[in-house]
Amino acid sequence: MIVALAVPFSAIGAVWFLYFLGYNMSIAVWVGLIALLGVDAETGVFMLLYLDLAYEEQRRQVAFATLRNCVRLSSTAR
Repeated sequence: MIVALAVPFSAIGAVWFLYFLGYNMSIAVWVGLIALLGVDAETGVFMLLYLDLAYEEQRRQVAFATLRNCVRLSSTAR
């Protein structure tokens, strides 16, 4: 879900940013947008990986693992 939502939001934000700055859509801009989408998807996958590792660690240490603690632990581990 994180990756599925992050990629469209970054694409929309990039297009809005290009529009507000008045840039033309050139080949270089398209290549940059494709690179942005790839980096965004990769970052989302790493976030999920760290969140999953933090959740498993919390489950081993504590009887109940809250999402807040897992997000806090995974964000500091990055």
